[in-house]
Amino acid sequence: MIKEFIQWECDVKQLQPQTLIAYEKDLHAFAIWASRKNLRWSTIKQEDIGQYVSDLKSEGKEGATIRRKVSVIRQITTWAFHHHMIEDNAGKYVSSPKVREKLPVIADKEMIVEFLKQPAVNREMRIAQAVVAIAADTGARLQEIIDIKREDING
Repeated sequence: MIKEFIQWECDVKQLQPQTLIAYEKDLHAFAIWASRKNLRWSTIKQEDIGQYVSDLKSEGKEGATIRRKVSVIRQITTWAFHHHMIEDNAGKYVSSPKVREKLPVIADKEMIVEFLKQPAVNREMRIAQAVVAIAADTGARLQEIIDIKREDING
């Protein structure tokens, strides 16, 4: 069933080869997990997919990885259901875990002072130091600094 689904994805959705390879790999990993639980595509339930997600979390898989794996499982179960290969679309109501967004690193005063003390050995370094100095002194955002025109500067 995986092979037919991947071929359908290739023919109908015309996905990139890397995407298809990742999908196939994820589906084979799920199929191996399911076979160890004596499950077949036709017998998989929503709870089984939930257990798979739980197992992935226990293995330390990142949220984005789990989301991708759940997404392709939902896709194949929906495809198989619409093609009358399975009677129950077990993936239909499975939710993906939330992906925690990483917070940006915020430079403290000492980091900024240390950066500005570095010798400006080239034009790029001088520009970077000027941008950091303006941002630190004014609180301006990067886009606001980029939008500054020569006529905006007094002096």
